[in-house]
Parts: sequence; structure tokens; C-alpha cells
Amino acid sequence: MMAQSIRLAVVFLLFFVNPRAWAQDSLAHHAVEVSLYGTPSSSLAITDHASRTLLVYTYPNAFSLLEYDGQFNLTGQQTIYKEVSGFDKSQGYALEPGGTLHLYFSKASQEEFLVVSLAPDGSVTRTTVALPMEKEKPIDAISHNGRFHLLTYTQKSSIVNRYTFSGTGVEKVVYDLGEAGYCEKWNGECDLRDVFKKGNILFVEPDLPTPLGEAVKTLKIYPQGNRLKITTDHRLGTTVLFDLSLDTNQYAIRYYGFDYHEFPLNGNKKSNSFLYGNHLYQILVSRKQAKILVKDLADNRTVKTLTFNQKDPIAFLNSEIYQDNGSFSSASERLSSEKQFLATLMDGRVGITAEPYYGKTKMVFGGTRTRSTPMYPGIPLGSFQFGSLNIGLSFFISASNSEATYARALLNPENLEQAQGFAGINIFETLAVYKQEEAQLKGIDHENVFLFGDRMIYGYNRTKEKTFTLMGFSMR
Repeated sequence: MMAQSIRLAVVFLLFFVNPRAWAQDSLAHHAVEVSLYGTPSSSLAITDHASRTLLVYTYPNAFSLLEYDGQFNLTGQQTIYKEVSGFDKSQGYALEPGGTLHLYFSKASQEEFLVVSLAPDGSVTRTTVALPMEKEKPIDAISHNGRFHLLTYTQKSSIVNRYTFSGTGVEKVVYDLGEAGYCEKWNGECDLRDVFKKGNILFVEPDLPTPLGEAVKTLKIYPQGNRLKITTDHRLGTTVLFDLSLDTNQYAIRYYGFDYHEFPLNGNKKSNSFLYGNHLYQILVSRKQAKILVKDLADNRTVKTLTFNQKDPIAFLNSEIYQDNGSFSSASERLSSEKQFLATLMDGRVGITAEPYYGKTKMVFGGTRTRSTPMYPGIPLGSFQFGSLNIGLSFFISASNSEATYARALLNPENLEQAQGFAGINIFETLAVYKQEEAQLKGIDHENVFLFGDRMIYGYNRTKEKTFTLMGFSMR
């Protein structure tokens, strides 16, 4: 597929790693010829219908591609120049069934895009596309099911706009979500534009576990088939779900209320939610007690209720209560009491997640403290406008810099009763521990994390040494 453009030699290593024992087996050792222009501003991993993986590293005026087959053998490489200045932000991609790949870059305002199209025969075309925006601000850019979408909201309204790209063309679809009480502020209710203005957006990748440090965000986007579900938890005790079609302008709005009449009227309370499968997990916390509800999305019926308070041990735990003070560690601090747990949660942001775990459902609940975004090797985080561009890397950064207090529980998927066993760490926490304990990972320049089949691939660059390393961690 790719014509070669040789610039400098980069050594490629691939290991498959047992996440518990850190045992490594070298599967391949390649001399790769690619262009490197110092540290890339962003990276992107794309797996197509034929299980081919492309790694895209973006630089100011060009990007480098590495192509691998289903066994992760290197099959091609290419350096492509944008040839048009000003399009510095890598936003996503679309992949046609015939194999043509479209990469999308934007200017700072996201009102104009550069589309670089790579055909299977190796030809490259470049097209600029201006979007017909009318007083709009971006929400998120989404690469899903081979298509690329840009979501915006119209200022001074509750209108959401979807720009769906078809190759180098674009279609605008408008959802008028109406004026409703989507959040609370000191002088009354606010509408949807106030929710989007707050930012704090999480893009939930269906195949990846979500770190608690990301789940505390109160605006979440879930791609599901040809639909896009958006939840907001800006109103205490209420989750609002917007169910948008990605094919038409049809949508539905659902409200999932939280009965907290047993909580004291006075005193601070915090709530949040997480959508997993056909259920919505909601959590409400005060300094004296907490409640978790699991609701059926279809009929808003509560199918499970879990509660705990500051006086009694939590009855449904499958782990200790942990606290991480700035970086995830295999030796996290254990909290001694539920009173301390609740008090710590009320000092930050509250969240809840759910994910598959060896045939069971693992639920993680707790909170994180407000802290500045950490600097990370070779990653100018401010350049990432949208969290969905490289969600694996974003989740790894969050897990590696966790300042969280949390506990884990296991539930049987059939009846949501507590399951037996210990609820362990997820793949991103595994990578965080591995990086901490491996001295060879000091002084790296840029990292990449992405899903490949049933393995999570962790990669890093050493620009001065001109080396590029990938390791595979089993997801099982």
C-alpha cells in the first residue's frame, strides 16, 4: 500500500508480556526506515477490517505511518507531507470498506479541515473542507465504525450539530434538544449550552476499561453502533441521557432520577453515573452515607440498590479501600474506615465505572481530588483538543497519575448479586505498575497505547537513540 520515504533508521521491538510476571518473549526485531522530526505532537492507532494496524505519528508539517499485519509484522512505512500549512491538530480518521484511509487535521478553530486520503494503490490526495458553522463551539471529534464525526453546540441554544464526513465531503445534521433544566446554578436552572461550556468531557471507548480518574467527569459520550449516547450529571441526583442517531436527525431524551429522600436535606451531596451494557450505574454520596443504583436503561427500573454509611463496613466489597496519592502503585495505601472513605470522596469529584472481569462485572466507585494535568514524556497534553483521538493513551495517563480513593466490587451479570473472588486492577493500572517498576522506561520521549485484538500494545520512542519499542500485554 505504501511508498517508502527513507529518513533514518528506527529499531522496532515487539514483546508479548504477561502482566502479572512481566515475562517477555521477543517476537520480532526489525530495522524500520521512517521519518522522525523530533517528538510527535500526537499519535493515532488504526485497526482496519483486515486486522491491519496503522500507527500514525503527527508532526507540524508531516506525519509518519507504520503498517503492520494481523501478526504484527511490519509490512510498510511512509512519510507524508501535509503540503498545506496551519492544520496542526490531528482529529481522527475514516476508513472506507475498499481500504481508502482518510486522515483529518484541523485548524485551531475546527472550522476548516485538511483531509489526507490514502488509496490502496499508494496514491495520496489532499483536500481542504470548510464547515458551515454558525456561532458554534466544538464538543468532540469521533472516529467510530469507520466514519468520522465532529460534534458542536450552537451558542445561546440547546442545539447540537453533527458534521459527518464522507471521504472529503461533509454533511451537517442538527439536533434541537430543547430548553430544559440540565444543570443547576446559584440563580436557577441552566440549559444545555452551559453544560457543554463547562467542558469536562469523557469519551468512553466500548472495548476499554475506563479509569476512575476519567469516570468522575460529568459529561460522557458513548458510541454504540449507529447511535451516540451522551449523558450529563450536572444536576444533583439526575442523569440526563441523549440518544442520537448517527444516520438521521432523530433523537430521544431520557431522565434517570435518583431518590435521595433518606439523605439529610442540609449538607453537601455529589452524584455521577456510568453507562455499561443495558444498565446505568448511579452513585450519590454525602459525608455520612452513599447509595449506588443500577437501572435498566429501557424502562428506568431500579434493578439493584447498594448502600453504605460511615459507621458500618461496606458489605459488598471484593477489595480493600485504596488511596493513591498522585501515581498508581502496586503498594497503594489502604484506608481504615468507611468514615474516612466518605470524607475523602466529598473533598473531590465522585465517579463510578463498570467493566467485564473474567465473566463477571467489576464495579469501581470512589472519587478523585482536583489536580492540575500532569506533564508526560513527550506529550504536549494541551494539544489534544479531543479525548477520543487516542483514548488508550489518555486512559493510561489518567491511571498512571491517579490521585484517587476507591473500592471495587464484583457482581454476577445475570442477577447483579455479589460474586466471589478478588477484584484486581485493570489493564491501564497494570501498565502503570509495569512502567514504575521497569528502570529501562526512564527517559522515554513519547508513548502510545492501543488495543490490538486481545492485547493492549504499549509503545514508546527514544528520539535520541532513534529507537521505537512496542510491547503486548494480555487483556485476559
